[in-house]
Amino acid sequence: MSFNHVERESLEKRLERVKISYFSRFMKDNAMVLDVGCGDGHISSMLKERYEVIGMDSRDKRKRRDFEFIKMDAFHMAFKDNTFDAVILSDILEHVENAENLIKEAARVLKDGGVILFSTVNRNIFYYLFLKMLDLIFSRGGYGAWERHEYPLLITPEELDGMMKRAGMKKYHVTGVIPLARRIILGKRMFPYYMGCYVKGKVY
Repeated sequence: MSFNHVERESLEKRLERVKISYFSRFMKDNAMVLDVGCGDGHISSMLKERYEVIGMDSRDKRKRRDFEFIKMDAFHMAFKDNTFDAVILSDILEHVENAENLIKEAARVLKDGGVILFSTVNRNIFYYLFLKMLDLIFSRGGYGAWERHEYPLLITPEELDGMMKRAGMKKYHVTGVIPLARRIILGKRMFPYYMGCYVKGKVY
């Protein structure tokens, strides 16, 4: 195993733990949770002990899973309206052509009072140069599910807030994230990476 692979795996695991801890603040035990674009399924697998989790992706990247998985188009979900207590959009918004349509579809399948929990990359040219360096390192050699980033698809917090509002979602909490070599910092400033919680209707 290469040094780059070890570093990337360590960074991903730290980020996943931070996201799990953060997302769990906004979900009740046994909540019905949909993890959209679940990829390798690490977050779904970690959440299944406390929640009723369905992992969903347009591609089946892992043959064996320890949680319920459905192969489905995220823009045309075969779920009824008002089905889930929470929809997770972790590291997917920056990889799709029309993030607003994805958010609207996520809001449709949410119950009133349900939450969209997201994590994504901020669009900033200085952050982007650093991100492209990570793309070069981590996508080289076929390391897992790392996907390259395209600058026009990245979303600023202000743009995301507008998309959420047009989908009927209200901002509850947003935090900036900066991943460092030995720790991950959360803060009110919009760092290269950010995550948050938006509520449908009344507060969950």
